[in-house]
Amino acid sequence: MTWTSCESDVTGPEDAGDDSDSSDDGPDGESDAIHYFASIDNEDDIPTLRITGARWGEWHVFHDQPVSGPGGEPLDTSTVDGLRTLLERAGEQVRDAGYQTDGDWTLRWSRCHVLLAD
Repeated sequence: MTWTSCESDVTGPEDAGDDSDSSDDGPDGESDAIHYFASIDNEDDIPTLRITGARWGEWHVFHDQPVSGPGGEPLDTSTVDGLRTLLERAGEQVRDAGYQTDGDWTLRWSRCHVLLAD
């Protein structure tokens, strides 16, 4: 099983407040509200959680940190259970950074082999 990335929408930091005032719209009438997005990239076998936000077409990184197990131990993401643990740990990191996941994680695969029978 080989995966390349996971993605999820997240809500903004708890202290961000409501950005829905239309007087804060950008020059082209675009909303000033930031759309936050979490991704986990599997670069060099070190899963890294990145929280980015987009406003007026510009992307900003708000959080960039490796995802590891309790005590900083590396996670085995070559199994479904290991991948599930990775997503649980990433969800904890998202919350610790002051954000909330807004939906399920989407996983991008480069290769997946499933044993159908013993």
